[in-house]
Amino acid sequence: MYQTGIVEELSKDMAKIRIQRSTACGETCASCGMCPAKDMVVSALNKPNAKVGDTVSVYLSDAKILKAAFLVYIIPIIMLVIGYALGIKWHESENAGILFGFVALIVSFVLICFLDRYLKRKFEPSITKII
Repeated sequence: MYQTGIVEELSKDMAKIRIQRSTACGETCASCGMCPAKDMVVSALNKPNAKVGDTVSVYLSDAKILKAAFLVYIIPIIMLVIGYALGIKWHESENAGILFGFVALIVSFVLICFLDRYLKRKFEPSITKII
């Protein structure tokens, strides 16, 4: 996925870029006013050495976006279901299943936090060119 933005800040090999958020409906936000903030700031690898104020093209592959979404949304649900099933199997009680499910959910959030630190560079967008 390619996005266009303006470089606002530089630090080492990274740049903070203000990108205009695209709408989910594909229309202009003025038509309904229901969309959240119009722009967002992202950190991206600054390979072409863009300067502050440059308009740049930023790329993050769709596969990486889907992997990150899977980690954040699907893994906790899977852990919740597994915890619930194990709680019922081991203690033959629905209350134990609920407790084990929520414990597994919390464990999944902690694991995701640690994975975020480890995989941060893997899921970062990069500047492809200065426009």
